[in-house]
This record gives sequence, structure tokens and C-alpha cells, in this order.
Amino acid sequence: MKGKNSSIIKTYIVATVLVLLGLVAFAVFSLISNKTDNKDDFGLNVSKAVSEFKIDYPKLEELAKNHPKGEMFLGRIRDNESKLNDGVSENDQETYELIGFDMYQLGDNEGTILAYRASLSILLNNVVALSNLANAYKAVGDYENAERAYLKAIKASPGEVTTY
Repeated sequence: MKGKNSSIIKTYIVATVLVLLGLVAFAVFSLISNKTDNKDDFGLNVSKAVSEFKIDYPKLEELAKNHPKGEMFLGRIRDNESKLNDGVSENDQETYELIGFDMYQLGDNEGTILAYRASLSILLNNVVALSNLANAYKAVGDYENAERAYLKAIKASPGEVTTY
């Protein structure tokens, strides 16, 4: 009987150790997942995307001189920037997209990338922002990130023909 009890105790100890190891593994995995969930497919820490966003007005003013509607785009960028500072965060995601679109029209692809990344930090699977981000990456020759953005857009909306 004594051998049977010690065998049962050993089984409980082994089972308890396995459960504890499983809990530790789950905790470690959760911590790692939370850190990587903070990044999008481009290695960007999405919590920093908004703070990294900037508008290079001297560059845009130069680009606007060479575009027939340059002043209109520049004016819309200024108007939309004021919306980012109005204290109403509900419109920020769309505002970043609008600024990104106008920057793209002027030829500021680097600014466009920053704007769409900021937009995606608010709404990560936005197909329009992903497609436009991909176009901007393609324009600067960053084909790896362009492909990632296109593939993410396709995954977010598989039937969207324009993404293909």
C-alpha cells in the first residue's frame, strides 16, 4: 500500500509540475505576443506611428510649384492638419488618409508613407490605406514593403479587385 501511495504522490507532483510549466509557457507567450501585436507588418511600432508623422511643408511647397493643383493640395493638407489638432480623435484616422492622399498627389511619397502608417495605427486593416501605402512604397522602390501592404490588403478584403 505504501508503494501505491508514493506512486500516486509522484504522479500528482509530476502533473503539478507539468501544469505549472504550461502556465509559465503561456505567460511567456502572452508577453511576447503583446509586444509583437504592437507592430504591424512593416516592423513599425504602431504606438509610435502618430508621433513619427510629420508634414514637411518646405518640401511640399516646392512640389506644389510644379503641380497644376499644387496650391489646392497644399491648402487641403493645412486644413486637415488642423483637424488633427482639434482634440477630436474620432476623425484622425480619416484625416491622416486625406493628408496622405494629397501628399501623394504632390509627389511626397515619404510623407505619404508616414501619413498612411499613422492612419493604419488607428485602423489596422483599412484596405484603402493599405493599398495606398503599397503604392507609395512602390513609388520609392521599397518593393518588399509594397508587397507586404498589398498582401495585407488582399487578406483584409479578399474580393477587392482593385487590390489585385
